[in-house]
Amino acid sequence: MQPGQGIKVNYLYYWNDAFRNPAVEKTEVPMRYDTFDMGVAYAYLEGSWVKCISIICTKLALKTFLQQ
Repeated sequence: MQPGQGIKVNYLYYWNDAFRNPAVEKTEVPMRYDTFDMGVAYAYLEGSWVKCISIICTKLALKTFLQQ
């Protein structure tokens, strides 16, 4: 988890406001990404999966991992 940037997945950064919590900054968290929509990834924070949106979401929306 990069402070102010979010999680990095396949050279792309994803953000959720839960990342503003100082307790999760500079930590490694389990993550998953949606293979059918590269604009979305999920991070496991404090017992639940939170939806993270790519900073360049509009360009990636509904593109698959292979189309990227």
